[in-house]
Amino acid sequence: MIDTIGFTDKTFIDNFRTPNSEKLHVVERIRLVEDGKFLQIEAVIEDPAVFLKPLHVTKRSRRVEANLVEWRCAAGEMNNPFADTSDPIPVAAKADF
Repeated sequence: MIDTIGFTDKTFIDNFRTPNSEKLHVVERIRLVEDGKFLQIEAVIEDPAVFLKPLHVTKRSRRVEANLVEWRCAAGEMNNPFADTSDPIPVAAKADF
């Protein structure tokens, strides 16, 4: 189980740019189902400042054998259909560690 709090209001819940507040709380449960053939993610998204009731989401992905490739999250902005009007990707002048 992944229980996440501490969000800012500068993010979005989805690719449709649904806003959220600092009260956002996300709980995710990830498990293999059907003898390991599928990965199922169940998420509960709560934000009393934005939603009237918690949003329950289930996503199932078929398991495939593949090599994972490492990539930066910021690189995904190139595939964002809203990228032309979104804020620029922050870039640090030097590492913070």
